[in-house]
Amino acid sequence: MDVDVPEEIVDRSNSVVVERNATGTRLRLAPGEDALELLDAIRDRARVTEFGVDAPTSDERGDALVSGSASDGLVFDHGQWELRGA
Repeated sequence: MDVDVPEEIVDRSNSVVVERNATGTRLRLAPGEDALELLDAIRDRARVTEFGVDAPTSDERGDALVSGSASDGLVFDHGQWELRGA
């Protein structure tokens, strides 16, 4: 998403910051985490104008299944949401 997500919001969720830079924050949400609830909490603190969701590629799904290390969850990525491990 296009904002710097406050650390206290990340800390009170099961989310993980994947990347933080000048253009925004990328989060990986834990399985079962309510993405809209987290987005609302972020919107209470900052004006979010860009976010999105991306489904994982077939390669990402296959790699996760083969390795057994799927990082399930929904990820905010510079205006994109990305579903991992689905």
